Amino acid sequence: MNVRKADTSEVEKLAELNKKLIEDEQHPNPMSVQQLAQRRNEWLESDYTCYVAEEGEATIAYCLL
Repeated sequence: MNVRKADTSEVEKLAELNKKLIEDEQHPNPMSVQQLAQRRNEWLESDYTCYVAEEGEATIAYCLL
């Protein structure tokens, strides 16, 4: 497994993972993937940091601080 810092070029992938989490937890958040991507982008351009964990070519987890 490889863990590395993500950047704003990955917001779409992070948003898709976030949307899956929302659905898995049956959370009532109505945001679309596009809205989640915009929010992630804003966060990463501010003082948030995101790390992704990769197994081979697949992103398997992320952590937003």
